[in-house]
Amino acid sequence: MSAFELPDPDRYPPVNFEFAATLGLSEEEWKRLIEGMGRTPNSYECLLFAILWSEECSQKSSRLLLQTTHRTGPQTMKLSGSRVGGSEIGYDEACVFSVAHNNAEFRRNPYFAAQAVIANALAELIAVGVQPMGFTAEMRFGDPETPEVARLIQQAVDGMSEYSNRFGLPLVSVDVGFHPRYDGSAIMTVSTIGYTPIPQLFRGSTCGADYRLLYLGAPTDTAGLSPVQTTDDGKQIQLPPRFKLCDPLFATSVGRALMSAIREELVSLIVPLSLGGLGFGLFDVATRSGFGLRVDLDRVPALEGLDDPGSLLASLTPDRFLLVVSPDHYRTLVDVLVEAGFRPQQIGQLVAAADITCLMNHRAVAVVPHEFAASSLVERTFELVKFPPMLKNREAESSDDDEDEAAKPRAKSLGRKQDEWSKLRETPERVAARMKGVAAKLNRELGDLWIDLLASPNVSSRGELCRRFDRGITNALRFSAPVGAAVLRLPMDVGITDRPERAIAVAQVATPRYGLRDSYLASVHAVATAMRQIAAAGAHPLAVSQGLNFGNPSRHREISEFAEAARGLSDACRVWDIPILGDAVSLYNGSESNRVLGLPCVGMYGILPESAKAVAPGFLQKGQRVLLIGETRPELGCSEFMLYCRKQTTGQVPDIDFDRERMTCELVEELAHQGLLSGAKEVGIGGLAVSLAEASLASGRPLGVKLQLDADGADGELSGEDWLFSETSARFILVMPEEHEAAVRGICSSFGVSVAGSGTVGGKALELEGAVACSIPLSTANQIWSRGLNHVLGLTARAAQAA
Repeated sequence: MSAFELPDPDRYPPVNFEFAATLGLSEEEWKRLIEGMGRTPNSYECLLFAILWSEECSQKSSRLLLQTTHRTGPQTMKLSGSRVGGSEIGYDEACVFSVAHNNAEFRRNPYFAAQAVIANALAELIAVGVQPMGFTAEMRFGDPETPEVARLIQQAVDGMSEYSNRFGLPLVSVDVGFHPRYDGSAIMTVSTIGYTPIPQLFRGSTCGADYRLLYLGAPTDTAGLSPVQTTDDGKQIQLPPRFKLCDPLFATSVGRALMSAIREELVSLIVPLSLGGLGFGLFDVATRSGFGLRVDLDRVPALEGLDDPGSLLASLTPDRFLLVVSPDHYRTLVDVLVEAGFRPQQIGQLVAAADITCLMNHRAVAVVPHEFAASSLVERTFELVKFPPMLKNREAESSDDDEDEAAKPRAKSLGRKQDEWSKLRETPERVAARMKGVAAKLNRELGDLWIDLLASPNVSSRGELCRRFDRGITNALRFSAPVGAAVLRLPMDVGITDRPERAIAVAQVATPRYGLRDSYLASVHAVATAMRQIAAAGAHPLAVSQGLNFGNPSRHREISEFAEAARGLSDACRVWDIPILGDAVSLYNGSESNRVLGLPCVGMYGILPESAKAVAPGFLQKGQRVLLIGETRPELGCSEFMLYCRKQTTGQVPDIDFDRERMTCELVEELAHQGLLSGAKEVGIGGLAVSLAEASLASGRPLGVKLQLDADGADGELSGEDWLFSETSARFILVMPEEHEAAVRGICSSFGVSVAGSGTVGGKALELEGAVACSIPLSTANQIWSRGLNHVLGLTARAAQAA
């Protein structure tokens, strides 16, 4: 049969636009499809175009907005055709990153969805011959007081931990947050990190006509397909998509088999079927090889009874790969895979044509020109809202200023009109006036507020969550931090004797709360916080993976917030010269009744030249000296303190000084490189109060501290709330032996970074003196902070049942 033979129109009749619209194609895409094919497609051809041009596979709504993303750097590695990013780390070695999400299923069944998103991210690493070292997770849920949210997070943690423990992949960093704007939706983004010697990195090789196309992995099932149920009265109802069932032990075996094939140089191309199923995988093979395909769908391994071409093309069964192999290596590759316990199936071959031809029972069911399909995507363009009107609208929505309310009728009677920019210029004065009355309105002691804030689910310990994961499955973890960055030792491969034992630091951060006021600065703060966490571990930032989770792009405000967030991530990474090597864009989150709060999340990775110089994320022993470095400013706006203790998001997002942020991080890196620090903790969410508590409690051995705050280390006159809860950036808590304090102070002075406080580790309280006097018992702080998530994780109920 010729590869150009078209499907029989009597057996596979053409479809109309109404059918195409049910698959998600727009009218413009439908017209372009007919124009490019020169005929009206049948249902299976229409399905292939719908898969390729879907939001998940094409990123058609975000592609133009991400064109300016900072992706290049002196150490960046280009992996042609792959969806992973890599960075050289010296000594002919590299780290590779992959990022994935599964928000659509995560809300319906977090247990299976969490496993599927890890499996998808791992498949991308395995396809380039990289050994996974660990993964990070970013999760957001609604109100933690509701039983629904407790169920979601418990199932998500159970699913992740089971997959992680059975696969042998440690969770190295996790960020969990809660906000009412996530009610009705749940968000999860996973980043995986792997290590490989560069010579062992699989980049693919030149393909040719008559090369074989092999299917390897789990048999195709109904995962991701929406079954249709017929009711008693004859009506057809489309049910939700079926869940993806993952087997981590099977995935481990497939990964090892592929590693063996890569090492023996038997494979020309490897394509994971983790995104878009077999349909998108065929386009991927054709695009990367430069050849057409002839595929026998009835040879695709599948469950008994699953013989519909559309189901075979659209199924999202995990742990499947397409391999392209030359005729000379075909038999050897099959023998290697069979010896590993698998039965690879040849389902087609590459042909010297411009089409992908899908056959069933030796008859063509779909013939699609792959070059046209890949190059004719209808990219969406948007007219974006300018930044000042957005800020004004948010200010108007959250403002509770009585004076403003009284002024509205007066302004209306005078007919006074002001432009949007003048509204923006007025905002800081209005906010400053409100912030002066915070203490009077709260009318509470600082110690009580401090303890209350430690109970917030957004800042309390993630220790109970992390204890679900087996940290003993790897000896690479130097520091595994429920707070701050984790540190993993790089493997010392056989034959490597000319380099020290090195390590990488991994941080996962998101600051969506700032997005309530300013999406741009929310993204910048996420990058800055991750950079401080990497620096606090003693590492130098290497690369970033970004996850952008937003709402419906057809809504003016939501796509504008997405654009601002993407611009903020790119600008911050460009200024600080940290390339973005991985993307995961998820749109259409949220619901009609509750617009989702946009979530720009950052996974950052840094390199430590010597793992022995890694810095602990807190206090280690009594008698050590503590320094607070960096200026504190009155920036309570959008802070966790204002949200949790006052139930408001009033005020402006803390400002960012790009140069000062870089300088302070470089200072901490230098101190760690010289071996002067025994611990370091960035000051972030919750301000000094939360960071000091984390440094004291996170190690599992609570240690008190007495810190003397110096009024000269503040930018202006500060209240007690400002000192404790302001989320001013570019600040660190440094811990060192007493004999190193003078040297640390001298280096801080040479960098132009002020020391705002000093003290000593020890005692039975977290105590502040000097500019503000406040103290809370260490035992109370530990009890409140360590058990803040217990009721959400169901530990309180389980303990009661056990009793």
